[in-house]
Amino acid sequence: MKSISFLIHGTSPRPVGGVKIIYQYANLFVKYGYDVTILFSESRKENESIINKTKYFVKYVIKKILRYHKRSWFVLDSRVKSKYIFDLSKENLNQYDVIIATMLSTSFHVAQIMNEKRLSAKCFYFVQDFEAWGVPESTVYKSYKLPLKKIAISGWLVERIKKVDENVICIPNGFDLNYFNLNVPIEGRNKFEISMLYHVDSRKRCQDSFEALEVLKRKYPQIHVNMFGAYSKPSNLPDWYSYIQMPNKESHNAIYNTSAIFINASAQEGWGLTVGEAMICGCAVVCSSNDGHRIMAKNNENALLFEVGNVEQIVKLVESLIEDETYRIRIARNGNQFIQQYSWDNSVKKFIDVLEGNK
Repeated sequence: MKSISFLIHGTSPRPVGGVKIIYQYANLFVKYGYDVTILFSESRKENESIINKTKYFVKYVIKKILRYHKRSWFVLDSRVKSKYIFDLSKENLNQYDVIIATMLSTSFHVAQIMNEKRLSAKCFYFVQDFEAWGVPESTVYKSYKLPLKKIAISGWLVERIKKVDENVICIPNGFDLNYFNLNVPIEGRNKFEISMLYHVDSRKRCQDSFEALEVLKRKYPQIHVNMFGAYSKPSNLPDWYSYIQMPNKESHNAIYNTSAIFINASAQEGWGLTVGEAMICGCAVVCSSNDGHRIMAKNNENALLFEVGNVEQIVKLVESLIEDETYRIRIARNGNQFIQQYSWDNSVKKFIDVLEGNK
């Protein structure tokens, strides 16, 4: 049995799309007979300054005491091991056959350990987004030059990686077609029920959706918004919004299935997770035209796309779906049919082929 280790920087007590994908792969790999360990590391790099090392160690100790590193929002298979450590460089990585760096920081850390210590393991870099968050783009491209086999989740990421390294393969994520499902007919939905994801990160541009919905509410007083997210309910939320924090399977499906329209205004996504989920559940999707959304959202075919930051376009597109029931039903049906191709079985088989050296 081959052993696989996913390396994650820090912990995720709240739902995070990229981490959710890693957990999903971990569950699938053990079903295929692999021994899987998820290593959560607090220290960012081996040559960290004393000040930063101390800061990260204090954070590590506090999280350990409070069991903050324990996850409650995703059920891992009991066969998946997880380990919260302070310093990745002190871990015996040679006990694993395959090591998968999953974030910008862990990619540099693994490459550094490879340079300074003999590693017999195959090392990969799982790229889920262009992580220029608080770092220059040059740093991201530098990570793509590292001597790690790159696995990217989308074509647009492959194109960026290939600017500096051809050693990359694309494996699209899957969707859990057993977890999410269409259980309320598309045709019978209340056209004034709209759903959206709430996030505190400004890159998600929730404010654009809020502004558009305010305009729409003045024209259509019947509008009601079903909102969900990992964070606490935002203050001063109008009474025509409902909010569920960290929805479970039943409530998550209910949010999508009671909504006729789903809005996502995010500026950047590696993979449009909520867009795909909404399609599975029969929503007509209105989303920003970012790289991640365009993987599955085809304008005027299975979704309606608007320029990032264009509130006026959001208003007009939602209006078009409210005013034309036939149009809304066509967009929702096409989205539901299109998204069925993204199964986890296909994704995990491709991933295993790469890990085994068959691709």
